[in-house]
Amino acid sequence: MTAAIIIFVVVAWGSWVAVRGLLARDALQSAATEIRAAQASASLDALDELGELADSVGEKTSRAAVLTSDPLWRAAEVLPLVGTNLSAFRETAAAVDSIVSDALPSLVEVAGSIDGESLTLREGVLPVEELRAAQPSIGSAQAVVAEANSSLSRIQTEDVLPQIGEAVSQVRTLSSAADRLLTGLDIAARLLPPMLGASGGREYLVLFQNNAELRAGGGIPGATSVISADAGSIGLVDQASSADFRGATPEPVLPLSEEENSLFSDILGRFIQNATLTPDFARSGELAQARWTQLTGQEVDGVAAIDPVALSYLLEATGPVTLPDGSELTSENAVDTLLSGVYARFADQPQLQDAYFAAAAAAVFERVSSFDGDAGAMLDALARGVEERRILVWSANEQEQALLDTTPLAGQLPQTTEDVSAFGVYFNDATGAKMDYYVDAIIGGDSQSCRQDGRPEFTVGFGLTSSAPDDAAQSLTDYVTGGGVFGVEPGRIRTEALIYVPPGAVITGGRVNGEPAEFNVQEHEGRLVAKFVVELAPGESQSVQIDVLGDLGQSEDLAIEHTPMVRGTQVQLSAGEACKSDQG
Repeated sequence: MTAAIIIFVVVAWGSWVAVRGLLARDALQSAATEIRAAQASASLDALDELGELADSVGEKTSRAAVLTSDPLWRAAEVLPLVGTNLSAFRETAAAVDSIVSDALPSLVEVAGSIDGESLTLREGVLPVEELRAAQPSIGSAQAVVAEANSSLSRIQTEDVLPQIGEAVSQVRTLSSAADRLLTGLDIAARLLPPMLGASGGREYLVLFQNNAELRAGGGIPGATSVISADAGSIGLVDQASSADFRGATPEPVLPLSEEENSLFSDILGRFIQNATLTPDFARSGELAQARWTQLTGQEVDGVAAIDPVALSYLLEATGPVTLPDGSELTSENAVDTLLSGVYARFADQPQLQDAYFAAAAAAVFERVSSFDGDAGAMLDALARGVEERRILVWSANEQEQALLDTTPLAGQLPQTTEDVSAFGVYFNDATGAKMDYYVDAIIGGDSQSCRQDGRPEFTVGFGLTSSAPDDAAQSLTDYVTGGGVFGVEPGRIRTEALIYVPPGAVITGGRVNGEPAEFNVQEHEGRLVAKFVVELAPGESQSVQIDVLGDLGQSEDLAIEHTPMVRGTQVQLSAGEACKSDQG
């Protein structure tokens, strides 16, 4: 009789848990279907629909959380085999319910006041007060999603059923996407109001980087502009060309570190055209600000940079602009026109080239600031430019810069984390010309089999190819080829390449075109840097690789930051099996 009672209780207990599990599964699946449908059509312009979504989905996720959190369910989690599955299911349901019940209501509060137009200029004005008012609610939602994301990352899925593991993975993907979106929106709501003059006018120096003469940060700063921002209203205040800076200063405009002097020489701080020799844009911003102050007496509040490729992205959203000479700049011709065509049209006439660049910059600025088209398309264009390091921003305000440092806008040195070992591959022109229009790069990295001490091993490198015409020395102007002034035969392209490795990693060898080679190793901000000089004849390709021994505990998963080129750069990455350290 006692045995029968025990069997009955066990069966009833199991049935109770099973039935509640099925009901919870159905509720979560239904909620997931609605969330995916909303995600597929999601945009900032649809925030006002969040209230209806929150009510509908919230009922389902709350039901799933309740069904999986009663004492009988929790007791079953200690059972072998099934326990880990029940725990994973409960924790996933709780995380989803937290997002829907606690984060969505905060977003509903700002729905109607925040949309795509809140993050883009309309007739030269961005509604900074609306953004500032919405920030507390956005920040609250972001904190909830970040905590849920953290909870999801701690769920153990190694021993769960495939169906449970896949469900957890899908929820993690959705949660991570929501976390990234809200983090970006929160940073925008915290940064844009003060930086665009909500609490007083600001002025910023904008560097237009020319990728036809490469710098690690993008390209040589040629044309420059000063823009003002006051209560969200943006205006073009001043423009200058590199010629206006009247060459080199006798001494660097700011003291340079020993590392900077060794790696870049003092020209980093003596020519504004060389401020972006360093891949650390915050340092470039400081140097450019100091040089502008020295030249004009004006101390700008920050420095931004953009290149012609990013301008072409903006023109995709705005449509073409007409320049004063009647020519049209479009998304299709902007890169070729600004990085090549202008030098053929105004051969060896740098003043006319500078005037053309200034006119193009002013026309694009005017079009963007008065844009009244698809806000989503404009945001996509800006995001693409930022992702490719073609749009960079530095603020002289330390608190604002700390926020910028959490975004790609900052253009920092490669940031290694516990999850990713970050490398950098950067190029500086050494021809003294505009020949980098004809250079294409491919970058690669992999992690090899692991050593007994657990330290990962990497191979990182690049290939460069010149597409310059065979008769470049004759068909291109001296302004483009350099005319041999800096010791490079006209038509050839000389490039100084810098490969940054993660802090604590060491460089164990290097090869050029597959053959062992000597190279220079220096240090910059706690990272070793391998320096190579590559020279290409028209049509020639060369490759460079280095071998790297990572530090103990560094991830074998890798990422590589790189200089944005005229054309897109292919990056090929592969990682080996995970390392298991046996070191104490």
